[in-house]
Amino acid sequence: MNSLIFFGFVMVVFMLGVVAYVLWDEKRQKKKQVKNELVIELPSKVQKEEAKLLLAIKLFETGKLSLGEAAKLAGCLESAFMELLGKYGVSVFDNPAED
Repeated sequence: MNSLIFFGFVMVVFMLGVVAYVLWDEKRQKKKQVKNELVIELPSKVQKEEAKLLLAIKLFETGKLSLGEAAKLAGCLESAFMELLGKYGVSVFDNPAED
């Protein structure tokens, strides 16, 4: 009988540990997911992807975002973003931000 009580006690302690870990992990995940978010209503002639690209280009040009960060915001690879920068007349090399 004592071993059964001990086993029950061990199981309760184990479950409390599991619950504590899950709560800690959820809190840690929420901290990781904190980001700035902007919600705007675009005119019908402006597509969401175009607006994201133009914002990424401007933030890169002004040094607010690195090349990698801007490419991620624009939703494309760095090499493709570099080509787009050229099409919009923005130099890749005069940017003060770093990855």
